[in-house]
Amino acid sequence: MSRSRHLPTGQLNLLDIIEPPSSGPGRLAWDGRLRALIAGAIRQSRFSREEIADRMTLACGEAVTRAMLDAWTAPSKNGHRFPLQFLPAFCSATESQEILKDALAMLGARLATAEDLAYAEIGRLHVEGQKTAERERALRVLLEAKR
Repeated sequence: MSRSRHLPTGQLNLLDIIEPPSSGPGRLAWDGRLRALIAGAIRQSRFSREEIADRMTLACGEAVTRAMLDAWTAPSKNGHRFPLQFLPAFCSATESQEILKDALAMLGARLATAEDLAYAEIGRLHVEGQKTAERERALRVLLEAKR
């Protein structure tokens, strides 16, 4: 049974637009992609590598250097992995959420922004309002029938 059958006309079913995660060996291998995402976020940032390192240091309270950023993005530095503990500071410092979006997409999920949540709440309130209006109409019909 399709869940979208119960949705108002024109409303998308979230379950229909989220792609399931891929399957198979190595489907969650992320090292190369992660290095490319880090490098891309740095490249697209309005801040230099030094500024990003300083912003990360300030945000997380641990020393982060340009050399560390360089090692995390270099394909030849296999022994230097990006520590997950720095992810929030990195996203904040670069003003990019692409790494989070990519990680979630690999799992078949999506990052919901505050705007997404606001639209979802508006939709919920709209449906709730329709149900309230239907209930009011039913009560008015009942009262009219008793007159």
